[in-house]
Amino acid sequence: MQPAPAPAPRRPLAVQVVATLLLAVGLPLAAVALVGWQLISWREDQASARGLTNVGVAVARRVEAHLGKHLDAVRAVARGAEDLGRYDAETMDRLLRASHEIYPGFHTMVAADASGAAFTGHPRVSAGGEAIHFPVPVGDREYFRRPMADGQPFVSPVFQGRGYGQHPIVAVSAPVLRDGKPVGVVEGSLDVAKLPLLEGLAPGEGFDVVVADGTGAVVYATPRTGLMPLQALAGQALGRAGRSAAGGTFRYQAGGEAFVAVEVAVGQGGWQVVVQQPERLARAASRRFLLTMLITLLSGVAVALLLGGMAARRAARVLVDLQASVRRFLSGEAPQPIELPRTAPREVADLVQDYEEMQRRLGKTLSGLLPVCAWCKRIRDDQSQWTSMEAYVRAHSSAEITHGMCPDCAARFDQAAHERAARRSDPA
Repeated sequence: MQPAPAPAPRRPLAVQVVATLLLAVGLPLAAVALVGWQLISWREDQASARGLTNVGVAVARRVEAHLGKHLDAVRAVARGAEDLGRYDAETMDRLLRASHEIYPGFHTMVAADASGAAFTGHPRVSAGGEAIHFPVPVGDREYFRRPMADGQPFVSPVFQGRGYGQHPIVAVSAPVLRDGKPVGVVEGSLDVAKLPLLEGLAPGEGFDVVVADGTGAVVYATPRTGLMPLQALAGQALGRAGRSAAGGTFRYQAGGEAFVAVEVAVGQGGWQVVVQQPERLARAASRRFLLTMLITLLSGVAVALLLGGMAARRAARVLVDLQASVRRFLSGEAPQPIELPRTAPREVADLVQDYEEMQRRLGKTLSGLLPVCAWCKRIRDDQSQWTSMEAYVRAHSSAEITHGMCPDCAARFDQAAHERAARRSDPA
């Protein structure tokens, strides 16, 4: 025969009440925190994308305006030479000098003939203060070859300067036409370090900006990106992520940190502007909300534990008193009334009342030694009075006496009756 399984352990009432309150308080707060965090994170993502886009559009417009303004300047110089009908060193030196004074954004300006020789320029000294001796060969430069080939103005990718210094520069150039055919090129070099991109914008508040030319080479980048001019953006995590996203908003990982970025196209030269921000900054509000909800959740749980513990102790105290009273009653001690606090639940009060009624009734039952007469079976009470057993039971219990005959007495009665009948029938 297999032994009966051990009864399952039961948790105290206080533990059950506290656990119930924890579930009742903790689960709704956790659900609200999760939903609220997801909602705020989504709204922050949208707001961050809008903010990045606004910065990107502003920077792209500045780049486009800067390039367009200086492209118009070289066009104006080229048209001036066309209108004058003269394309010599004296004329071009005067035109370049005047244009450079109006547009100080130019690092240098030169005029080249059809053979690819820059025959004059302004200024005539290098960045190191050394005199520039003309002509200077520029026939290998794309800013010369493209206008000569198609007769159209041109904005170059970023490239390494020479002659006038080793700065990364961007060239804007325009052909000088005679009878509709290019006879030379006017070019202006823009120092990328002096591009007026970020004044009054948000990069100082956690945003970073990268400007890339049509070939994907970095033209400008804020220092926190770690990117340098002339660096190929395609080889960087930012460039790879942007290429995969094909524009718009995208995310990527670099240096152990997550970034959100937006790409905006520039109208000139196929350039693009990428504005990025660490995701931890973009989601600062959601983290604050999550922290607030966590504090609220912990506070709610603490309050639930406190209130639940107090309520459980109040409810359990009456039950503990009831349990102690039952044990005293079973050990034969005199019953004691159980005090009920005002806050006791109705069900507990009813239970105590029913128990005391049961205790009162059981108290009337017979117990101990009873002095009974061996002949008449009467019982001596506490006042030394002999009373019948029926009267004593009625006085000391709630039992009602009924009379009957047990089987043994019935058999003896039948036997006696049979013997009496036999004696009457025997004449002897």
